[in-house]
Amino acid sequence: MNLVLVPLWLLSGALFPIKGAAAWIGTLILCNPLYYGMSAFRQALYLGSPHTPNEFLPLSLNFLIISVFSVVMILLSAVSVKTRRS
Repeated sequence: MNLVLVPLWLLSGALFPIKGAAAWIGTLILCNPLYYGMSAFRQALYLGSPHTPNEFLPLSLNFLIISVFSVVMILLSAVSVKTRRS
């Protein structure tokens, strides 16, 4: 479990910002669905603040990517369970 979760966490942007990352690590970060959750969380912390950083993705895009990823994973798990029972 740690083999999957720790790299996802490290590449989520929680510890290291994407702004100063190398190009290949930036690509890995953008492929990580946890990055979009962290981006939405950070953006929610700045709601109503006049000093909002402009590095955030739109909140609707973050939620769209998280939702699409969640639906795809649920469908894959349902297919996996169905094929195991057959």
